[in-house]
Amino acid sequence: GAKKPQSVGLVVWQGIYLAAIGGIIIAAISCFSQPIFSVMGHSPEVQVEEISYFNMLCWLSFPGIALSALNAFWSGRRKTRMVMMIELLCVAINIILNALLIFGFWIFPEMGIAGAGLATGLANAVGLLLAMILFLSYSNRAMFGSWPKKTLDVPLLRRVIHYGLPGGMHLGLDILGFMA
Repeated sequence: GAKKPQSVGLVVWQGIYLAAIGGIIIAAISCFSQPIFSVMGHSPEVQVEEISYFNMLCWLSFPGIALSALNAFWSGRRKTRMVMMIELLCVAINIILNALLIFGFWIFPEMGIAGAGLATGLANAVGLLLAMILFLSYSNRAMFGSWPKKTLDVPLLRRVIHYGLPGGMHLGLDILGFMA
């Protein structure tokens, strides 16, 4: 938008750093999963399963958050087919891994609901790997500076937080409301 295509990559890197911070915070929230789910009023058997799934999603939250930052790189450039292809790959891998990890087929152990959380995290990790490879391609490095000499820019990170925090808070409250 500022007619500075070489700066785009640096902004995306700030999103990746925020994803790392968010992943750490969300993983830490898993320490409170027991009290969180105890107030829901579900039976103890259900709570065990809820906590297992929730913890797995918390521990593996970074790939999904970072993938959102990388998908914004293509969405902002109106390359929504790229986002769709990456997300369809994630869904396909998630479906396959769900079957393997929930029910324990072939060499995979039967993990139940924890396997569903693991499948989601692994599918997002594969999507993130593909998105990162594409983001770091020669053409993107040349045109958009996707591999700058210095990837962390604290003043820019502050600006990204300043402008992105209200939208992020809205989404977070929306998800929290749905969960409650």
